[in-house]
Amino acid sequence: MEMEMDKPPAVGWEYKMIKVGPSTSLVSETMLNELGRSGWDLIAFQPLDQRAYPGEGTFYFKRQLRGGMP
Repeated sequence: MEMEMDKPPAVGWEYKMIKVGPSTSLVSETMLNELGRSGWDLIAFQPLDQRAYPGEGTFYFKRQLRGGMP
């Protein structure tokens, strides 16, 4: 008889986008550290365009849902 393996619990994620452009303040190292302490992981950065200043664009973050699935 074959034993059924316990399935790991499903993991839920939540996502956050922070858009930075000419009319918004730049994302600071302090802000990124605060997000990290809150469990957010930076998963991607998309520059605004080829002529954008460094740091202008969209930052994408995710973290595991607190308490599992919604």
